Amino acid sequence: MTEKTSLEALQEIDALFRSKDYAQAEILAAESIHRFPFEADEFVYLRMCAATRLGRIPEALQWLKEVLDAGGWYSEFLLRKSPSFEPLQGVPEFERLVGVSLRQQEADQKKEPKHYILTPESGDSPWPLFLSLHGNSHSSDLESQYWRSLVSQGWLLAMVESSLGHWRGGYIWDDGEQARQDLEGCFRSLSPRYPVDFNKVILGGFSYGGQRAIEHAIKGTVGALGFLVLGPYLPEMDQWSTLLDAGFPKGLRGYIITGELDESRTNSLALVSLLRDRGIACEVEDVAGEGHWFPLVFDSCLSRGLSFLLA
Repeated sequence: MTEKTSLEALQEIDALFRSKDYAQAEILAAESIHRFPFEADEFVYLRMCAATRLGRIPEALQWLKEVLDAGGWYSEFLLRKSPSFEPLQGVPEFERLVGVSLRQQEADQKKEPKHYILTPESGDSPWPLFLSLHGNSHSSDLESQYWRSLVSQGWLLAMVESSLGHWRGGYIWDDGEQARQDLEGCFRSLSPRYPVDFNKVILGGFSYGGQRAIEHAIKGTVGALGFLVLGPYLPEMDQWSTLLDAGFPKGLRGYIITGELDESRTNSLALVSLLRDRGIACEVEDVAGEGHWFPLVFDSCLSRGLSFLLA
């Protein structure tokens, strides 16, 4: 039996919350903390939510303290606006810990975004460049493992990390202007350090990062020749016509990989149709039996996508 992914664990915990089975949600969150170390702080947050709903406030505060003692933090939005944390508001120890968390978040976000760079294993310079944006609540380090086959194909891989986050290691793309600045900042930092072929730049990404990649490919933000994304998060379709009306680079191409069971699949197909109607060459690859996560066959999907974009 295949072991569940972190996303599947999150979905299961979400279903337990919706059914108000907080005790089982707390158990699963506790198990997931050790199983998925890259996302441990996210599962600690969910464990705290479940415990607070069960009235186990001292335990929830202790787990929050342990995260902070280890250098972690949670955003003020989560700590103040999470419905599960309503009973904690005004509790003296919670208020003290909120102050600690906000100071540690401020210190973390004053640092340069932690872009993750992998150089090609072969090929002559200058190197083609693939800029990839992680999914919401993830990090460049976490998702680099899924894109790293690009370096064996001669690409310089730059994993762009957002400078905004919900917790340490869980960064988000919700602020459009900040997303542009982070993307451009990573792009500008590469040319003094690496021999980049600026005629071969592709934007990629997963989920919300995929949405931002498509957006900035259309806007021509870094002069990408196209985009190659997985499961782009596309909750609103009206914005794309408006964006395309403003113009887009000549010869732009796109490739969208989507899981057959991905809830975003319908809108991905609709976007491909819209792009084709505007004269943008775009293909979609449907992966049977897969949902909103990186499929086991992702490396071969990447190869096919690159072949299409460079044709």
